[in-house]
Amino acid sequence: MKEGLIADSTFYICFLDCIQKPEVLIKIIKNFKANIPQRVFQEICKSKNSHHLLQHKDCLNIFDKPHLNLGEVLRPFVSENELKKGEHEIIVLAYVCSHMGIKFILILDEASKRNLVKNIIPELIDNMTGTLGFLKMCCCKYHIFNNTEIINLIDEIEKSSFRIDKRIIMQIKKEIKENE
Repeated sequence: MKEGLIADSTFYICFLDCIQKPEVLIKIIKNFKANIPQRVFQEICKSKNSHHLLQHKDCLNIFDKPHLNLGEVLRPFVSENELKKGEHEIIVLAYVCSHMGIKFILILDEASKRNLVKNIIPELIDNMTGTLGFLKMCCCKYHIFNNTEIINLIDEIEKSSFRIDKRIIMQIKKEIKENE
């Protein structure tokens, strides 16, 4: 088992709904222990395809205790409305893992949440990436997928409803091709 995976719901929904490739997500979580806070888990469960992920609960560490509201730690930094989003729980979970010496990868796609991390918990920056950056790692660092598989996945993501800047797509593809 490699590093733990701490990802926002956008990451899971990308594979479950946007590109409808749950098998890719399953392959990923079989290589990384997925740590999923309560709100992120609730957001994932709204997916019509969440059953594919839930069939592999042995690869998931779900923090589904109602009294455990990890996002509350960030209350001084965000609005009440923002606290209802799962991204804040993964930021706090990453912070806890960092201070416990647990190896992890933090996947955050939303720029405002990435900036929050950079501004208030900069020690998490080295562990933080986006969905496409993580896919590049799955290919180039962990060899879970080959270059062709990842480029094809990125092409599918680009055509899907998953929102990502075209410049990021081009840069990640370039870096993957340079790694061949």
